[in-house]
Amino acid sequence: MSEQKHILIWNECLGIIENCLEPQQFSTWFKPIVPISIQDSSLTVEVPSHFFCEYIEATYIDLLRKTLKRVIGADAKLFYQVKVVKEGSPVRIPLSAGLPPTNGTVSIPTVTPA
Repeated sequence: MSEQKHILIWNECLGIIENCLEPQQFSTWFKPIVPISIQDSSLTVEVPSHFFCEYIEATYIDLLRKTLKRVIGADAKLFYQVKVVKEGSPVRIPLSAGLPPTNGTVSIPTVTPA
């Protein structure tokens, strides 16, 4: 059970958070978070990006603090781990007509002072 403790704790937190947010907010900002581990009162979760982490901290920090203190205790701490994206082959996006873009000629009328 100790191996799964972080999952149980995070699921309990999600239950509380879900009741405090609109379904779209919850789905967008909390469903992608994955619990990684818990040690003492410190929960580590994985987030998709640095931006994601910054947004969560800026927008939901009070809710997170209160929820973690309720579930883990007064000494609760949350640590973020940004998901590492493995290098793969580059994505190729085809041009609309298969031709490279070109700049057309533009004529600018000149006005002669009177």
